[in-house]
This record gives sequence, C-alpha cells and structure tokens, in this order.
Amino acid sequence: MKPVEFNDFILSFDATCASILTDASKEYSSEVDRLDNFKRLGAMVGITPYQVACVFLLKHIDSITRNVSIREPMMGRFQDAANYIKLLAALHSEETELPTISRDVTQISSPRWTKQTPADQIRTAREESRGYEHLAQDLLKRQG
Repeated sequence: MKPVEFNDFILSFDATCASILTDASKEYSSEVDRLDNFKRLGAMVGITPYQVACVFLLKHIDSITRNVSIREPMMGRFQDAANYIKLLAALHSEETELPTISRDVTQISSPRWTKQTPADQIRTAREESRGYEHLAQDLLKRQG
C-alpha cells in the first residue's frame, strides 16, 4: 500500500471508529459518564471496570485471530478493537494505578492484588466501582 493510500485508509478507518464510538455511547453509557457501562458491569460481576473492558476487547481479538466474523465484516472487528483500546486508555486516565494483563491472558491482574485472596479482590473491585455496588445487590435480589 502506497503511503498516500495508507494515510487515506487511516483517515477513513479513524472516522468510522469515531462514528461507531459515538453511536454506541447512546446505547451503553450515560450522559454523565461515557465509561458508565464498564463500571456498572464490573460492580455486578465483582471485577474492575478496566477488567470488563479487557474482556470486551479480548472478544474481538479472539475473533480477529481466528479470522471469524459472521455478523459483521472483519473490518468492523478491527474498528471495535481499536475503540476498546481507546476506552481502556480513557479508563486508565481516570485511575491512578493501571491494572495490567499478565503473560497468561486468562489472568487479568493488578499489582495491588498480588497478595489478596479472591474474596478480597472482589471486595476491592466493588469498592473501586464508585458506588455501583447497589446495582449488583439489586440484581442479585431480583434473581434470588
């Protein structure tokens, strides 16, 4: 691909990513907080908002690495993955300590959790979810 073609591709790709991100925000986030859905879901399942976003990103990475996309063109998977990177960067900018993904991609961890039990990790995640714990409790009451 010639440099001019590449630059045109990137401009078009980024414009589509921005459009997708804007459209998705109407469905997934609140008017007050664009990262709200990661915080709500993290509280519901007992993990950090960053970990929620990592799982969503990994869903697209899995599809990309297997070159499988039935419901949308593969380019849509690339654009979604690029948007999740942006969302992860936004979550990072809100946090003072960035959780990291260990070499074993099945283990998403944070340095401050290295000596915590799983129960303590869940408690920490709930505390970090900034008041969304009541949503998880309400959900459990409705299911129970």
